[in-house]
Order: sequence, then structure tokens, then C-alpha cells
Amino acid sequence: MGLLEIILIVVAVLLSLGVGFGMGFVYRKKVAEREIGSAETEATRLINEAIRAGENRKKEMLLEAKDEIHKSRTEHEKEVKERRAELSKQERRLEQKEAALDKKTEAFERKEEELNKRLNKAAETQAQAEQLRGQQLEILEKLSGLTQEQAKEHLLKP
Repeated sequence: MGLLEIILIVVAVLLSLGVGFGMGFVYRKKVAEREIGSAETEATRLINEAIRAGENRKKEMLLEAKDEIHKSRTEHEKEVKERRAELSKQERRLEQKEAALDKKTEAFERKEEELNKRLNKAAETQAQAEQLRGQQLEILEKLSGLTQEQAKEHLLKP
């Protein structure tokens, strides 16, 4: 084995090492690119999944908010309905009391009118009685021949 063969072997080994190193470098580069692509794909998948999860959560929160709004609206409408019913009830009671008051006022006015008529009639009767008394006194004075004062003096004398 000569020097030329050894040089050829060394060159062949160096070439083999260079080719092996180049192939290893290319293989490692492709593996790294695949891993980076896989990582990018995984990152994209995770981002898309996070976006979908966020959208789903947003939809859930919107539904919850709509439910809460619906519940609040229903509760408010129920309260308004109850208040209106209570107001109607109070209004009916007030109308009944007003009607009762009107009846009592009318009855009072009728009684007052009746009492005024009776008072007027009593006053007329009293006036007639006074007139009759006056007439009777005149008749008594004519019959007795004495005035009222004279008759008193005559009765009071001992």
C-alpha cells in the first residue's frame, strides 16, 4: 500500500465524512423544519382552538346576559302588573268610599231640608199659637172687663 492509496483512502474517508456531514446537516435541517412546521401547526391549532373557545364563551356570556335581561324584564313586568292591580284595587275602594260619602251627604242634606221644613212649620205653629193666645187674652180682657195688669194686681192682693 502505497502513499497514493493512503491518500486516496484518506481523501475518500474525508469525502465520505464531508458527504455524511452534509447529509446529516441536510437531514437535521429537514427534521428541524418539520418540527418547526409541526410546532407552527400546533400553535395555529391552539390559537384556533382558543379563538373558538373564546367565541363559545362569548356566546355563553351573551346568552347568560340575555337570560338575565329576560328575567329582569319579566320580574319588572310582574311588579308593574302587581302595582297596577294594587292601584286598581285602591281606586275601586276610593270610588266605593266616595259613593258611600255621596250617599251620606245626600241623606244628610235631605235630613237637613226636612229639619228646616219642620222648624219652619214649628215656627208657623208657634206664631199661630201666639196669635191665638193674644186673641184669647183680648177675649178674656173683654169678658172680665179687666186688663191683664189689673187682673194680676187683683189676684196678688191679700
